[in-house]
Amino acid sequence: TIADDDGTVAGNVILVGGAEENARTASLLESGTLEAITTPEDEQGYAIVPFDNAGARGFAIASRGTIGTVYGLYWLHDRLRVYRRIPDSVAVTR
Repeated sequence: TIADDDGTVAGNVILVGGAEENARTASLLESGTLEAITTPEDEQGYAIVPFDNAGARGFAIASRGTIGTVYGLYWLHDRLRVYRRIPDSVAVTR
């Protein structure tokens, strides 16, 4: 699976899943590239944390449930439609 892939994270990326679900998220947390992700207790809640990815933008989306992850991806999709690009800086917890 992509979560188990040991390749590098390059360019604009969206990481789905917290450190316990995604090995790349865990490695970016360990290196200090990505700040800690605090996921809401609600299964429908989500957290989006931006990070610098060698000059490109990256976002990690984490939730306690699948529906929360879908809501987080939808929120980011909506912002892409509004701004026509990845937002400069956004950290969201809902």
